[in-house]
Amino acid sequence: MMVQDAIDEITNVQNFNDFYQRSFYQIAKFGLQLDARKEKLFTSDNWLDPQCKDELIEKMRRFLIKHLK
Repeated sequence: MMVQDAIDEITNVQNFNDFYQRSFYQIAKFGLQLDARKEKLFTSDNWLDPQCKDELIEKMRRFLIKHLK
């Protein structure tokens, strides 16, 4: 349930400019910033491209499932 709630928060972002910030907030909320850094979750240029939103959401979903078992 936690994973789905976090994904819902991310997908409900209206403005793509806020997408990165909202995604990082969800990671920080669970204290997973260091794990995200180790896995280079936020280093891709895809975070700048609105067309990559679905791909990024799936990447976030896999990351959260892995770390919130």
